[in-house]
Amino acid sequence: MTSNIFSSVDRLKAFQRNVARAKIQLQLVADDASEGISGTDEKAIVRFQVDADSRPIRIQLDPAWERCVRWSDLGPTIMEAYNRALHSRAEIWGQALVDVEQAPISRVDLHTHDETQIDSKRRANSLGQRFEELLDVQSELGRYTSRASDLYAASRVFNSSDGCVALQAEGVNISSLEFEENRIKFMSAESIERSVLEVFQNAWSVSQTIQEDLESEFPKIANYKRGQ
Repeated sequence: MTSNIFSSVDRLKAFQRNVARAKIQLQLVADDASEGISGTDEKAIVRFQVDADSRPIRIQLDPAWERCVRWSDLGPTIMEAYNRALHSRAEIWGQALVDVEQAPISRVDLHTHDETQIDSKRRANSLGQRFEELLDVQSELGRYTSRASDLYAASRVFNSSDGCVALQAEGVNISSLEFEENRIKFMSAESIERSVLEVFQNAWSVSQTIQEDLESEFPKIANYKRGQ
């Protein structure tokens, strides 16, 4: 039984290392793509780009967008492109995990626990230390979940500095994007792009701040998630 538990904990540690390596691979993919990880709406009117951390970095409107979509439909069209960019990132992330899991792992990484290689005392000490780590994480998990739910559940509105764009977010999910009807009709494509990017980046920054606050408040869980 002890051997099975030890093996399970070890596999979890190996998975954490794989996640860390996959993050590096994802960053390399994003760096290779000079325009980030992209998504477009069905009609290719909007091109939305994010980086490896999902941070919005660029929005491009077709110069003739007004002939392709009504202004009242522009918000949903941008949202469609944004969601597809996130979907593309998720696919790359998933493939990075698969590639890392399939890559050869050295015997050192595997931490072979053959009884002939590791004496029982070292084995017991290592197992006890890992159980203590798991218990520490478990003791904070309830408070962490409750705190995260409170922080992420809040409804927020992000307005552009020019007052033309409003982004509605429910928790960490962006639910809608709206424009000031009387002003969008007179805005250039470049002005719209700047205003939209501003509110998306503000929303992303808030979500990052929330995550950083959680990691600061619950360092044991943060370290465990990183595989440390």
